Amino acid sequence: HNGVATMGTALTEEHALLLRRSAERVVVCYDGDDAGQSAAYKSLQVLEKAGLDIKIAVLPNRLDPDEYIDSFGPERFRTDIIEGAVPPEKFKLLHLRRNFNMQDNEAKLRYVRTAIREVIANIDSPTGREHYLKELASEFSAISSFESMKQETNEIRLQLQKKRSNGDNNDFSWNT
Repeated sequence: HNGVATMGTALTEEHALLLRRSAERVVVCYDGDDAGQSAAYKSLQVLEKAGLDIKIAVLPNRLDPDEYIDSFGPERFRTDIIEGAVPPEKFKLLHLRRNFNMQDNEAKLRYVRTAIREVIANIDSPTGREHYLKELASEFSAISSFESMKQETNEIRLQLQKKRSNGDNNDFSWNT
């Protein structure tokens, strides 16, 4: 079922649960400006928590959906924007990238390391992690190799696992 719902308010857990009742897949399309992209980023956690399969449609040139449709028409909005929507991990990487100067090699390295730490290392699926690492390694081969990126990802995942297990032990000892 292809339905379109527009909301002018911040997405809440209640909204996400209502969406979950009528859909399993959701394509989120916020305004293309910084505020819209930040709102899309924040909405991911709420939608993921509700168990929805999410993709994010990214609008170019800081346009909002109405402006895009007025300029290019509803058919092009559907084919270029909605059908071109990206998975949450890809959107998180694109969103993160906005904070780095891609003309500077040191900034590129900081982006790669931040992308690994904040996005890729948190992907549960080994296949998913490898997919995004290969994309990163392909684009930034002058900065770092796939193997070193993979090693850094594995080290971060080990640290995260240690934190989780230490947290569980601390919780347990606190309860006793």
